[in-house]
Amino acid sequence: MSAVAMRSARGRTVRLGAAAAVVAVLASACVFDAGPSPSAGPAPAPTGMSPEEAAIRGVFGPFGVADTAVSVAMCESGLNPGADSGAYKGLFQLGPHLAGTVAFYGGNWFDPVTNAQVARDLYLQSGWSSWPSCGR
Repeated sequence: MSAVAMRSARGRTVRLGAAAAVVAVLASACVFDAGPSPSAGPAPAPTGMSPEEAAIRGVFGPFGVADTAVSVAMCESGLNPGADSGAYKGLFQLGPHLAGTVAFYGGNWFDPVTNAQVARDLYLQSGWSSWPSCGR
């Protein structure tokens, strides 16, 4: 390789090395918090909050209606995920017409998260009208 070609190649190597160093410094200055990993499971309930209330707040919180959702579930079931009045089941006393949606979320009517997810979907469709006694 000629002397000119060697200087040119060396110059590119120096420039590439300098560029890589700048990128590394910039990347180390950036902090990205992706939050908990999906496999981490639900966050523990804050002190003084039942796991059922935490599930409801986790599902309804992004919509700004968590307090109302907890009130509806308290009215419907006393926050008892095992509440079963025959046709209606779980925290939000969901009816048999929702069996397909319950199946979509795992099939367990009495799981607080599943029950809250189905109730959330129902709320997003029709507001609190699905709970005429408790959703006012």
